Amino acid sequence: MKLLFISLMEGFSWGGSEELWCKVAALALEQKQEVYISVKKWDALPPKLQVLVNNGAHIYKRNTVPEIPGLITRIARKIYKKRAANPWDIITNIQPDAICINMGGPYDIAYVPQLLEIIEKENKPYYIIQQFNYENLVLPESIRVRAKNIFANANAVFFVSERNRKTTERNLVMGIKNAVIISNPANLNKYDSLPFPADGQCVQFASVARLDTAYKGQDLLFEVLSSNKWKERNWKLNIFGEGPDRKYLEELIIFFNLSEHIFLRGKTDDIAQVWTTNHLLIMPSIAEGTPLALIEAMICGRPSVVTNVGGNSAIVKDGITGFIAQAPTTALLDQALERAWMEKNNWSVMGNRAHEDIMNNLDLDSYKKVYSDIITI
Repeated sequence: MKLLFISLMEGFSWGGSEELWCKVAALALEQKQEVYISVKKWDALPPKLQVLVNNGAHIYKRNTVPEIPGLITRIARKIYKKRAANPWDIITNIQPDAICINMGGPYDIAYVPQLLEIIEKENKPYYIIQQFNYENLVLPESIRVRAKNIFANANAVFFVSERNRKTTERNLVMGIKNAVIISNPANLNKYDSLPFPADGQCVQFASVARLDTAYKGQDLLFEVLSSNKWKERNWKLNIFGEGPDRKYLEELIIFFNLSEHIFLRGKTDDIAQVWTTNHLLIMPSIAEGTPLALIEAMICGRPSVVTNVGGNSAIVKDGITGFIAQAPTTALLDQALERAWMEKNNWSVMGNRAHEDIMNNLDLDSYKKVYSDIITI
């Protein structure tokens, strides 16, 4: 069976949104399926994609239209598009039996008309994975109409949280009867709860997320922690991740006089190591799907402070396994952090509850269901 996986990720070469489809593709290879992959042409192929290629996947790298500054931008882009080969001809050329389209944004596919035209022309079954949605998005009418048709005609639309499904139904003004709720796979070798860090005078917070404040809200967190109340307390915030807003966050740390408290540690692939020394996850997200960092922290036995966006409140029990700020505002985030600080002697117990809760209630192997649905056409 020929399976084509299309990642519409354009802003970054890798992110949490890529883990699920990548794992589905790896399983397909194990099951001796023919796997084809279409991704943006990055300067360097992300390591997990390279593993797929090493295991037999065929990869097609899409060129992007170059950014040419000045008044000739639009003309140059039109000329480039006319001359460039259609990257979606891959569908006609390989004739896949099924197509899996991964979207980091909620409606990425609605902005790729060439892809839609070829899918319709070749009459290929397709599946959509939606990894994320905004809480207060209003789509342009033309995109809403197009997206309704796309979602309705998909063989299945996989959502990583029930809340994302409901938000999408509101955005599109339609019930999505082909919706399937799944969870993202954790980036851990083992699912054991880790020993809680030894009690010490300094409390260690961790934030594990892309440095992209429009979505992840680190700047809001910095503002909260800049108050005299927080500066007088003994804590450190370790930020794990890279992204476009690193310089902005570096400047904010200096602006808020937090250089002795907040540290940008860079990207890490060893999530378990993060939780050997940190006590509490803080996620001040503006919008989410169901973040891998939260799932992983809970598996490792750590409580969390999260905002009530995406699937966060579906897996965090307020006051039991973590603390929920009811909206991503500085006032509400401060309230949730204050409640957490007052309960810090109970974090170890809460972390144990978080581990038990996530292991009992979340299907961490749901990528197997995605694979099963795709091959059962």
